[in-house]
Amino acid sequence: MSLPDYQYEAYIIPGYDSHGSEYPADPDRRIYWMSGFNGTGGYAIVTQLRAAIWTEPRFEYLARMQLICDWEIMILGDSNYLTPWEWLIRDDKNLEIGELPGAGMDIGSRVGYDPLLMPYRDWYKLEETNFLEERSMNILHTEPDKNLVDLSWITLEGEKDPYPGEKLFVQDQVVYTGYTWQQKIFQEMPDNPENFRNVREIMASRGVDLLIVNGLDEIAWLFNIRGEDVPFNPLFISYAAIGLTYINLYMFDAAGRIENDQNEYNPVRQHLELDTTRCTGSPDCITVKDVTSFYDDLEQPNDLVFSQKIWFSNDTNTFVYQAIMTKVGDDDRKYLMEPSPILLMKAVKNSKEREKMEEAFLVDSVYMVEMIYWMSARLHTMDDPTVGDINTLTEWMVSERTETLRDAQTSYMYPSYETIAAIGPNTADYYYHPEEEDDIPITTGQMFLYDIGAQYREGTTTLTRTLFFDLEYDLPTNYRHVQPSDFQREIYTRVLMGHIDLAMASFRSNVYGRDLDALARQPLWDYGLDYFHSTGYGVGQYLLAHEAPVNIGDYTLDEVFYPNMIISNGPGYYYLDPDLNSDNDFGVRLTNVMRVVEAQKEFSQEGVQYLEFEMMSYVPFEPRLIKFEYLTPKQIDWYNSYNELVREKLDGSLSASAREWMLSRTRFQKYHYEYIGGASTVSMETTVLVITICSCLFQMLTRYA
Repeated sequence: MSLPDYQYEAYIIPGYDSHGSEYPADPDRRIYWMSGFNGTGGYAIVTQLRAAIWTEPRFEYLARMQLICDWEIMILGDSNYLTPWEWLIRDDKNLEIGELPGAGMDIGSRVGYDPLLMPYRDWYKLEETNFLEERSMNILHTEPDKNLVDLSWITLEGEKDPYPGEKLFVQDQVVYTGYTWQQKIFQEMPDNPENFRNVREIMASRGVDLLIVNGLDEIAWLFNIRGEDVPFNPLFISYAAIGLTYINLYMFDAAGRIENDQNEYNPVRQHLELDTTRCTGSPDCITVKDVTSFYDDLEQPNDLVFSQKIWFSNDTNTFVYQAIMTKVGDDDRKYLMEPSPILLMKAVKNSKEREKMEEAFLVDSVYMVEMIYWMSARLHTMDDPTVGDINTLTEWMVSERTETLRDAQTSYMYPSYETIAAIGPNTADYYYHPEEEDDIPITTGQMFLYDIGAQYREGTTTLTRTLFFDLEYDLPTNYRHVQPSDFQREIYTRVLMGHIDLAMASFRSNVYGRDLDALARQPLWDYGLDYFHSTGYGVGQYLLAHEAPVNIGDYTLDEVFYPNMIISNGPGYYYLDPDLNSDNDFGVRLTNVMRVVEAQKEFSQEGVQYLEFEMMSYVPFEPRLIKFEYLTPKQIDWYNSYNELVREKLDGSLSASAREWMLSRTRFQKYHYEYIGGASTVSMETTVLVITICSCLFQMLTRYA
């Protein structure tokens, strides 16, 4: 990348597309093209002499594995590292005591960035840091078609891969979505909570006459259309502008997808009512344009810029922000910069969405149980399952067979993220997924982490279990059992306890996910441990496995809970041996999906609603790894109730062998913990027996006295 050609001393490379997507399409994976680093999000900064990458903690291990030493690796949110903006601006000498060295460029150096890729929130932090630091840089945005990475890419390879631009398809209102796009934008939505109105009603209540929508999942949900422009998510590259008198939908390759099909049946055209006479000049009809027109419309005189007050998300890119500020003259009476109202609308699932998502979660639960049994059965065919057999069972085989099973489901589309099938030390890598050429055998006597997510037309799924395989029948005479270590069982049990405590939570309205996060972490905190990722994320109806705005543990964007939100519960822990003996590394993660439901309480307070969670995933936990003596009676009760739910939900859906495996993992668990005090230690079971005997003796003595 030739910085001198553009007179930059540094260039900022965001790991995002123009919409902040978690999984950018191939032409937007600029950090990967520059460095080979396969994580998502984050930033890279290249100066004349240095190159550095900032990544989330969950990708640190991956970054150190994939990046050559020419790249400096920084961890976002870690106080041991500077932020990208501090590093960019700070000197590498003449530092105050305790200050970390920065890039060391001259004061006033020219720093370039692409405003289409830079989220506004990060641009604001960059400008703020540039103002607060003793030194400052000259921060300059490039023109949208002058991105330096793209120019280098084209120079070296001749061209960039385009967006896939696959055919769009309609997510039917009767079968899947419950509401039409017309209802979501301007018509009545029956049976919807009073505070969840259509988009134009919400706009009017805030005195807004234009809503700019840049989130791809928001647009897909709003218009009941899905696509395949980005990996793992059924989205299409697009923007939307919802006015009180017009609706503009800007999409990639609009001509190829919409306009060229006027003379033949096109379900998307029909769905959007593009050819109906009703729509001539109507404020309730959609105008479809190419996505490039969006940038022109923001800057040219038209309805968009003559709006009295514009609502746009604080999660938008800097280009959109700067274009709007230019038009409104930074007059805060003329704009509203807040999260899109569509985020909350789609987070609260209607009855049809809940019904279809329940079907998807049940199907994926069945597939996981079938897969776990299949793995267990294959281990029984090996001569020495403690060593494994690459011709019988490998991580890659598990990943491939997971897809094969799902393909039998006609509504299955593709994974919602790369399947994680990790054995032994690989379980310690949060981002790990198997590769075909690795040939890593699955064995008994090691931790196995199995994390699957799917995109069904009915809904998006995510589900994780950590297992410990051992032979259970027809044991060969020379077979040696390998038990999980006490430390492995300790960690698994504490992760499970946190999972259960969060699942049992009962809380009042106006509570955020961040308020509940400690419930899942407390058992690990008691042991002096923690994990680096969020505990849970919102889950979409055939959209995203990590759906904003509700989450548990991520404080940057959050929303209070409402009934019928659907969210994951996935605490974990990832141990790396401090002596660098990777054979001792292991990880644990347990993920279920839950629905927020109203809770019935003995007492009530005016204006206060109480909520709790209802399980929607149905896969047994691993009894071999549980220290049941650690669990409280309340946690044991939940564990038994969950096992009953698993048996009930999976009844009739499993093969005979998988059903037997499931039944063996969902046995009723008695209370088994100890009271410790005085000169004796008495188990709960013993205490119950003594009390029962004493009670009977007392009754006998009383009766015959």
